[in-house]
Amino acid sequence: MRPSLPALPPVHAAPPHRAAPAARVRGAEAFRPRSIDPYALPGDEVLGLNKARWRLEADDAVLLIHDLQNHWVDMFGDPSAWLEGIARLRRACDAAGVPCAYTRVRPARTAAERGLALALWGLGVASDPADAAAGQLVAPLAPRGTDYVVDKPKYSAFFDSELEALLQRLGRRQIVLTGVFGHHGIQVTAVDAYMRNLQVFLAADAMADYSASEHEQTLRYVAEVCGCVATVGSLTSALEGT
Repeated sequence: MRPSLPALPPVHAAPPHRAAPAARVRGAEAFRPRSIDPYALPGDEVLGLNKARWRLEADDAVLLIHDLQNHWVDMFGDPSAWLEGIARLRRACDAAGVPCAYTRVRPARTAAERGLALALWGLGVASDPADAAAGQLVAPLAPRGTDYVVDKPKYSAFFDSELEALLQRLGRRQIVLTGVFGHHGIQVTAVDAYMRNLQVFLAADAMADYSASEHEQTLRYVAEVCGCVATVGSLTSALEGT
């Protein structure tokens, strides 16, 4: 006779709640967004970093503008140069019939929902609930009625989001990647795309990071590990078929 097994909890039972450690909450309260000084954007020299020689095809590509929310962009003393790069790339994609998708960080409703990011980055776009504009995408490059907006909770644009399903519906296997921040969400998104056999073209002069060194770090990593780095000029030429 087999011994009886202990009764299992009902499938609908919620796991016990665990409060975030006090040290993490204190760290979140102490977090202050940094102020980022302008730096020179890279040029065509970055094209020599590439191992892959993929060809960008307008009918197989999507322009993905990563986390261009006021909360992040406002950290930059002068974002005009790289924002203009994104605008130029957007115009080229429009002319070539390449669809445009935006990602944005989904504000956490509670500190617990913020998870480990609370200790590293504070409350994020929800840090000032009175500032409704913080989570909005920057006005000059705001989405249009035919664009797609993908909400995400973590670094990668693919994690717990609709991005992969969107690409499948559109029948697209290439991503032209721009936005902020290079060695955070952009780099992780590029790796995640590689894991899904999606080709990433990272626009080196239409993205931003904390510093020139971290910007370069992102370009070298992507070119070595998971994608191609490009410039607005080289991407525009490819889209125009020249």
